[in-house]
Amino acid sequence: MKKDRPLCQEDLPTIRLTWGMLTPGANVVRIKLGEVERLVGVIRYRPGFAQFVCPECRRNTWTLRLYKGRMMCWSCVGLPYAGERDLKFFAERLRRQIKNPHYEYRRRRLKIDQERLRKVELAIRAKALKEWAGSSRNPASD
Repeated sequence: MKKDRPLCQEDLPTIRLTWGMLTPGANVVRIKLGEVERLVGVIRYRPGFAQFVCPECRRNTWTLRLYKGRMMCWSCVGLPYAGERDLKFFAERLRRQIKNPHYEYRRRRLKIDQERLRKVELAIRAKALKEWAGSSRNPASD
């Protein structure tokens, strides 16, 4: 991982559920990711279709990531994906998505996206303020 860019989801160790991990009738599977090993729940919908149950939030997920010594889903990690690093682009995409009249997500998804947009806009303002404070020089010190 390069030091000049922020940490993102793709930088974390990841494991996906495969059928080789499952034994017939088992609802849990032992996962070792990095130095962390634990039992993780598995939910089976029908033959050939199963997902992990996130140990943190209990959501169903295809992948688990190791972050701060714990296994969790993408939502619990809370880091942006590599494509979301450009905050202005991501904020604009969220705005378009929320304002779209065909936005047919459930009400809960809309609230989640509105909250993400608020956090991204705060991050953009904080970054701009930090850059401004770093670029402005104190004339008294010259």
